[in-house]
Amino acid sequence: MRRILVPTLALGILIAAGQTQAAGQYPSWQGQWKIINDTGTEYPASFPKIENHVITVSKDDGNKLVYTDRWVIAGKEGSSSFDGAYDGKPYRTSDGHNQSYEHVAGGYQDHWTDDKGTVGEDHCTFTPDGLHMNCTGSTTPKGGQKLSYKEHWDKIQ
Repeated sequence: MRRILVPTLALGILIAAGQTQAAGQYPSWQGQWKIINDTGTEYPASFPKIENHVITVSKDDGNKLVYTDRWVIAGKEGSSSFDGAYDGKPYRTSDGHNQSYEHVAGGYQDHWTDDKGTVGEDHCTFTPDGLHMNCTGSTTPKGGQKLSYKEHWDKIQ
């Protein structure tokens, strides 16, 4: 019995350690983040003015990602929620986008499409202290011109 139990326990510990290590090798986005417009954020002149843009990430264990994104444009509140994984596969957001996430060195990248055919992508990296996130991204309306932007986010909680 002991011959079976000890190797089985050892295998279970190694598998758990491997999963923890895989999840721990990427910075976690968990917490609350606010876009800072006067510190490195640059949008094209044609972009609408976005105010009070806050993302609350309730889960980021390196495999699963769950968040709610809230913003105000022209006095109207908007929001979107994501519940998916870092597997490069598209998941439907609450506002109808198909969004995928993958890990990259120091952060993540995402790709999305909406029902109108607009596509977008972001490449975000975290500062070593995990308190700031810098993103470069773009959005291309169906049949339109690609517009690039930069965003700076601060962790506020």
